[in-house]
Amino acid sequence: MKSKAVPLTILVAMVVSAVLRMSGVSFFGGSTDPRSKEFLAEVAAGLSGNAPVTVDADTEFIGAHALEGVLVYDYRLVNLSAHQVVAVELHDSMRPGLTSGACADPQTRERFLDQGIALRYAYADKHLRPVMHVDVSAADCGRSTGGAPEPGRREE
Repeated sequence: MKSKAVPLTILVAMVVSAVLRMSGVSFFGGSTDPRSKEFLAEVAAGLSGNAPVTVDADTEFIGAHALEGVLVYDYRLVNLSAHQVVAVELHDSMRPGLTSGACADPQTRERFLDQGIALRYAYADKHLRPVMHVDVSAADCGRSTGGAPEPGRREE
């Protein structure tokens, strides 16, 4: 799986960017705080309306949801069960591509990262059991830290 990680992360970032552009959601209109959970929930609902979207043979975008100050993109690893995934290795292989993809996209930077909104790429197994997530914030553009395997996931 490691050899597919870099192309997969770039593809995932491109799909997320395309979904954002296609959603037609007015991200920062009105007086609503764009970091609020309520505002981000509207953005997430717009993104989720396009789901599920096949990213590649191994990954499916299944929707988005909001936390305070965080827009979460939910993905499913369609061919793997949680016990087949070494979460730390998956995290470490995907983090650089997801971070560079988010940081390099001008719309993502302007609409989210530069507004203080973090992006979380959350991955679940084929049974929708959480595997790991990668967090990207404006501070990560230029460095590569953050995000984590799910609590309790061990290195094997």
